[in-house]
Amino acid sequence: MHFEGLDVLVIGIKRSGQAAIDLLRQRGARVRAMSSQPPNTEEQAFFAERGVCCLPQTPESFGDPQLVVLSPAVPYDLPLLTAAR
Repeated sequence: MHFEGLDVLVIGIKRSGQAAIDLLRQRGARVRAMSSQPPNTEEQAFFAERGVCCLPQTPESFGDPQLVVLSPAVPYDLPLLTAAR
């Protein structure tokens, strides 16, 4: 799959989400992150270093991504995802 220029939303910002963010950015995707909890100091530094915004987990923040990547801890039946389908 080609990720160059793709608008991707990564939901979940712990280790798996951060690894996905790094991989997608390396492949040229435009990445945003979303979390149910505000990022801690280390996570804030991670996003700042990469120029990635971390959004609150709300329908208003979801937008219209071309691809959604879920971290393993994020439930597949999350109401936000159900509404987006």
